[in-house]
Amino acid sequence: KGISGFIQKPVQWLDDRSNVTVDVQYSIGSACNVGGLYTFQQAILEGCFIDGVGTLEIISPTDVAGSGELFAYTYDVRRDNINLRTLRSFSLHSASRSKPCSGCEFHSVYQKFIQYYGDEQYADKYILAASFGNATSFSSQRGDADFQGSLKLAKAEAFLVGIQALSVFMQVVVEMHRSLDVCKKSCKEKYCIGDGHLNAWDKAVAFFCGSLSDEADGLLLFALTKRRHQEFHKQTEDIPVDGLSKQIIDQFSRAQIELSQGDCAAAEKRAHAIFDKMRVPLVQSVIRYAYILEQDDFSDLADRQKANALGATYASSLLPFLHHCNENVAETIYQQMGYGFPTPSFEKVKRSLESQYSCMNTSCEEVGGLLVGDDYAENARPCESRSALATNGGNPGKAGAAVLGAALAIAALGLAVFVFLTKQKKSQQSRLSAQSNIASVSDLA
Repeated sequence: KGISGFIQKPVQWLDDRSNVTVDVQYSIGSACNVGGLYTFQQAILEGCFIDGVGTLEIISPTDVAGSGELFAYTYDVRRDNINLRTLRSFSLHSASRSKPCSGCEFHSVYQKFIQYYGDEQYADKYILAASFGNATSFSSQRGDADFQGSLKLAKAEAFLVGIQALSVFMQVVVEMHRSLDVCKKSCKEKYCIGDGHLNAWDKAVAFFCGSLSDEADGLLLFALTKRRHQEFHKQTEDIPVDGLSKQIIDQFSRAQIELSQGDCAAAEKRAHAIFDKMRVPLVQSVIRYAYILEQDDFSDLADRQKANALGATYASSLLPFLHHCNENVAETIYQQMGYGFPTPSFEKVKRSLESQYSCMNTSCEEVGGLLVGDDYAENARPCESRSALATNGGNPGKAGAAVLGAALAIAALGLAVFVFLTKQKKSQQSRLSAQSNIASVSDLA
């Protein structure tokens, strides 16, 4: 086939040079894409090593093809491909990627999450607790969620939204910070050595958008931002249907131009504006589910738990920011929206969040008001000012609201292949366990 790749680790030959396992990464541009996609019948097998038995030539980087030693290999295209980058890797490695240098402090956004939860792998703890029906048990004893005894649907929603709002959200932030760090190191007087800063920025945009950003069933932050904008803003010529999501993409594009010109300071200022706008759909989500939990009678326990799980998980992504602004407000939101807690007071949740808009660099106009049909729900109109917040009263009215679920197809973003080499007929093949690969989890909902 002429498939090429790179051996990732030194080969540890046995004394008799019989069977060894070689970890190979496909060359950049390879079409082979298997990982967790095989289960969904979406794997791309073109460009993969021959399934079954084949011949592999190993050469040094300076040698030419045809000059190396040949080995017979066995390879299972379904089982022997793994993901080098998984959605779980985002939450596992955020800490190591959130510092500009080994001895430096964490970047400010990530630091807020460490201060609140007390754990570097807070997102992984939350997501796995939801997946396996456990309690989170954060070191700080703040923001915990206990999914023991929860129905499958609730755990699935918390698992999926946790990936979106806790893990992927932070990965976007991490890549933006990495881009700025590389820019400051490699760009002098608007002349840059290499394009590492642009590569990291491109990753941030890709993780924000996902592959379904322009489709109705988009799964990541762009789609969430667009969906919440439609639920919180009446559509007019002045406010397009995808207003905030397009604003964020516009900021990404402008920052990319500034980075390409080596203007790191301008790009950094724009990055902080993007951070602030990315919080808006999280605020809207907490408001939305506070309203649903208070207004809906929930004759079905599964629907009640599902809405609670969604509201609690979106709140978990916002609590560190609120804690940084006002610890009492963060505790109020946790007590109102925490998983398994009593029905929240929509008015208390909305007023508490609005009191911190200034601290979170957002506004009443950006957040908007919760729409039910063509008009705002009673007591859920957009706030206007601090004085209006202090005088606006009344009890929320009844209105129908549907609890929307989330579906997240976990795709392989990078992959490697294990090839088994043999010079003799002896074979003692090993298999990589999928237990550590979050992409192998399926059929939750």
